Amino acid sequence: MSPVLGVLLICYSSRGHQLVFSYPSDPKRTRGQVRRRTRPSRTLLQGASPERLESFDRSNLFAHRGPDGHLRQNDSEQFLGFETHFLSDVLSPKVALCDRQFQLTVDDVTFVGHPTLLHADRPGTGHRFARMIQRKRLAAQDAAVDPSSSSSVNPDTSQLPAESPLSESGRSEASQKSAGMLASPGASASAHQLTMFNLVFAMQPNDGQREVDDMYIHIISKITAALKYEQLKRGYIRREAELILSIKDEAQCKTSERVHLNDIMDRILAGSTLAKCLADIYNSITNQSGAHVVVNASVDLSLHIPERGTKPLSLSSRPLSASGTLDQSVTNSRDHPILRPYHALLLLHDPEEVLKSLPLDTLPLLVELIQIVTPTQCFEQLQTMLDCSLSQLYRLAAHLVHWHKAKIIDVISMRNVYVVAPEAPLEQLPRLMEEFNNRFPQMDLPTILADLSTPRPYSVIIPRKEARTLYLEVLTFLLRHDLVAQLHMYIYLMIPYSICKNSTVGNVSDSEGPTAIIIPDPAKATELEREWINQVACEQPSAIASLFLRLVPYFSGKCHVEEIVFRENLTRKDLRTILSRFREVVITALLP
Repeated sequence: MSPVLGVLLICYSSRGHQLVFSYPSDPKRTRGQVRRRTRPSRTLLQGASPERLESFDRSNLFAHRGPDGHLRQNDSEQFLGFETHFLSDVLSPKVALCDRQFQLTVDDVTFVGHPTLLHADRPGTGHRFARMIQRKRLAAQDAAVDPSSSSSVNPDTSQLPAESPLSESGRSEASQKSAGMLASPGASASAHQLTMFNLVFAMQPNDGQREVDDMYIHIISKITAALKYEQLKRGYIRREAELILSIKDEAQCKTSERVHLNDIMDRILAGSTLAKCLADIYNSITNQSGAHVVVNASVDLSLHIPERGTKPLSLSSRPLSASGTLDQSVTNSRDHPILRPYHALLLLHDPEEVLKSLPLDTLPLLVELIQIVTPTQCFEQLQTMLDCSLSQLYRLAAHLVHWHKAKIIDVISMRNVYVVAPEAPLEQLPRLMEEFNNRFPQMDLPTILADLSTPRPYSVIIPRKEARTLYLEVLTFLLRHDLVAQLHMYIYLMIPYSICKNSTVGNVSDSEGPTAIIIPDPAKATELEREWINQVACEQPSAIASLFLRLVPYFSGKCHVEEIVFRENLTRKDLRTILSRFREVVITALLP
């Protein structure tokens, strides 16, 4: 289950702060009890500005007013059990906490964002100037409390810059309209300039701080940078915020009851490109897929959170030397996947769906690859079909894997052995069964999985030759959804005890013991172990013995037979010959 619960957009202008948009309209927590929050505590607001702390004792600026003009705070909109004015307060930090990662946890819900100041680099609008304005505001408020000093402090609030806190005149004017935070088109830009926005994601992380940091690094920081660029260049956020608020006001004017967000969400998504963009990002993240959005028809963004625990693909295609010792990439091949010419590319979605998710300026070679690739073709065959180099093909494949559009597998074959994956997502079986039945109405998914519970070649479960194509499509579906895993053959070296006793190097006790000794790593064999291996090899013809000694370093269970054949440029017949001639000293095992 996705840890992301929703997305919120808070905007701050010279008239105050407001939660402009939130999605989805009725989010649900994955755990924890919802407790009604109507105003923040002092502990929660350690990062809030002094002006905001003082304002919590006043009437809520953005509370809904009924037709009679009276505030109706008890009927205010909520998001995850929090009232929206409470969220707009706690998610609008002071200037010193802007332009960096912002994180706040309330009632087991973590809010993470990047509050962004606008025009902070212009003279008279930076952090220092904003803090000076804050001090003047506090002095003005103190003077208002003490009549004797009211004439000593009289700041010109009409000349305050964009970063200035909310003025009392702004409060009285904003309270006349629930959406009055942002200026109307004819208003003065200097008086109502958008000064800060904060795009916030609400989360209940399952993996602690790592998921929060991943969300900030890969999603929030990128979309925030794009929004800031469009706001500074074209006023995009302000324009879209005014549009969203006008839709809310228009709906509110038609009824005396409070209009809830879920009642007008469709209208907002249809009318606001910013709301639609944020909704698409949320839906993609919760579905654990990559998101491609275009901000204001100008900035292309591809957003994606890499899976934790996945190993990076190595793009090296050169075979290793056939020396007696293996290099580090051989011994760690199962931990760090390496692209090989015998590998295949399996799309995780239909080609049409993958093509729709690509940006308009996609490399033509990538489009052609998506159109022709099948899991029955290895990279070596695709290289010929596309007339490109292996290294270029590897980079295209790695790109698709990174964006969760494909996965690397071995070429599917009837001779391969497939079993139900140890980590198969069986909790998703009801949904997968429905999708499976729509694709293969004549097949039964539980029956197929039962047939694959015992290791054996995939061809055994196919009833007749005419059904091979259908069963290959079924296998593709199973691999795509991680329901099955391929078993590979690994080889281990075992020295009979009779050879060990006849060794001339060192002494082996004649007492009762094991009938054979397994050498854990023949590539690093001791002098005694090398003598045993030479004794085994000398019993065969010289050509066979030479090939055996050449392959012995791989008989440690760290490389499967496909990798051995590739690295040593052998045929499968050559390897079968070695396994047959030395069947008394080799052990084979089928492992995932």
